[in-house]
Amino acid sequence: MFLDLRAIRAAVSIEDAAHLLKLPLTKSGNQLRSNCPSCGNEDERIFVITRSRGLFYCFDAKVGGDYLALV
Repeated sequence: MFLDLRAIRAAVSIEDAAHLLKLPLTKSGNQLRSNCPSCGNEDERIFVITRSRGLFYCFDAKVGGDYLALV
């Protein structure tokens, strides 16, 4: 089975992935903030999604990536 990751990336945003994971998102400037689904830290200043770049980063766990890494 072949998956066209470019087509998937074009169709699904990191914000869409965060909503599918039911993350409680809070807008902060051009970023979205939430508790971290990976490390469980509930401080919403720790987990940041930058929509313009399509990336997330957890400052506590020091991990980040695109929406595929988030899922």
